[in-house]
Amino acid sequence: MSNLPLEWHLVTLGDVVRKVENNLENPNESEYERFIKVEHLDADSLKIRRWGLVEEEALPPTFRKVFKAGQILYPTRNPHLRRTAYADFDGICGEKTLTLEPKEGLAEELFPFIFQREDLIQHATSMMIGSTNPHIRWRDLASFQFPLPPLDEQRHIAEILWAVEDAIEGYNICGADIAVTQNVYFRDWFDKNPDADTWLDVTLKDVCTIQNGQVDPTTAPYRNMIHIAADDIESRTGRIIEMKTAAEDGIISGKYYFTENAVLYSKIRPNLEKVALPDFEGVCSADMYPMYPCDNILREFLFYLLLSKDFTKYAVACSVRSAIPKINRNDLLVYRFKLPSLQEQSLFVNNLTTLMASSQQIREHIQKLALLKQKLLQELLADNYANLVQ
Repeated sequence: MSNLPLEWHLVTLGDVVRKVENNLENPNESEYERFIKVEHLDADSLKIRRWGLVEEEALPPTFRKVFKAGQILYPTRNPHLRRTAYADFDGICGEKTLTLEPKEGLAEELFPFIFQREDLIQHATSMMIGSTNPHIRWRDLASFQFPLPPLDEQRHIAEILWAVEDAIEGYNICGADIAVTQNVYFRDWFDKNPDADTWLDVTLKDVCTIQNGQVDPTTAPYRNMIHIAADDIESRTGRIIEMKTAAEDGIISGKYYFTENAVLYSKIRPNLEKVALPDFEGVCSADMYPMYPCDNILREFLFYLLLSKDFTKYAVACSVRSAIPKINRNDLLVYRFKLPSLQEQSLFVNNLTTLMASSQQIREHIQKLALLKQKLLQELLADNYANLVQ
């Protein structure tokens, strides 16, 4: 760090950020309307999009800490999950969430982005303590060192980063609008379709079968097939995130064999809405159902049906009867719905697939912008900044 640009300084996080403690005696009777749990926060996003309302939900006993607009909310548990947020309203959070604000010398505009630096995240992860509930102490987080430019340059850097952040938020808003459109389209298709009276009243048992019998994934040919677990499927989109063979995953317990004609449905935690349309044969976790459509239903229509809010609501209601939330085979097959003709199903699938494709394009734009932001964070706040702006 001896080659720092002129007027740059090597600082610790504690030099330029303070921890604020403002706790309430009676949080349920306070002026604050909203509270934030860790699960309300999205990974790698400064924006808070969800919260709880004090008047609608009892606060947990440890929720006494006040946060203010302009502060960073930093959950100390599992910092590697990257759920750091920049508050744009006042509210209440739990005692294990740090409420932080900038000191003199750190521009307010740049302050939030310091916590999205990859090297800070790695530092926090390396300093975690506790095996049951891994967490980081403030003093250990505060020891993180990084180079900091003068205030004018900080504000210039922040202006660039906020431009990227605003673009990401714009795409997020578009994505949320498309998701609403998808849900409304699906609901109206069934509830307001003038031909709905002619549709058959059926159960899933009438339109599909579920794979029976498991295979040994340690033997040929299954050991060389792609293995799909629930964690490999992206919620609500059906995108398969990672594909490894059964041998590469090192699995040994019984799995279901499936073909490219199957719809894969994860029966564990149905609120996560994990459904996939594989275009290959493989083996899947015993916590998934390979479902095969009959001649009266399109494979893609079955896929969208299993992602519908009505089905998810049904599956979640069935799953609460289990210690681990899951829907069993019998409950799944008795789900009842109206079945359109194959021609109407095709029209429905085409329209919804167009919306899903738009959602995928938006996600790709967001991913590219997120990578750009990380690159800018690394380059604009690096010790060779002077060379980057020449």
